Amino acid sequence: MILFAVTLAVVTQGWMSEVFSAVFIGQSYLLAINLNPLFRTDGYHALEAVLGATNMRSRAIAYVFSSMRRLPQPLYLRSVSPVVKAGYIAYLAAGVLYVGVLLAVTVFGVFWVVGAW
Repeated sequence: MILFAVTLAVVTQGWMSEVFSAVFIGQSYLLAINLNPLFRTDGYHALEAVLGATNMRSRAIAYVFSSMRRLPQPLYLRSVSPVVKAGYIAYLAAGVLYVGVLLAVTVFGVFWVVGAW
């Protein structure tokens, strides 16, 4: 759908080009939201399948927040290797960065459309 919208946005002229450009932007934004690793969407499940991990989001949040508050870790995290724990930290940091960038792009896009910037 995205490739189709881009093709029609480039080929057509006038208001049709604007309509297909808007479809392209909307579909791209929906794809970016769907690939968010912190939400339980297709992107999250695909990442779990590729890594062979289960319940990665909950485990990463539990590990990072128990470490930050210096609380004892849950039993299921005590036997996890340091490499996996570092992976949990990297996963959560990448997810938060992804959400931050998506939020910044959204805010910038809204102000750009409104004409405030």
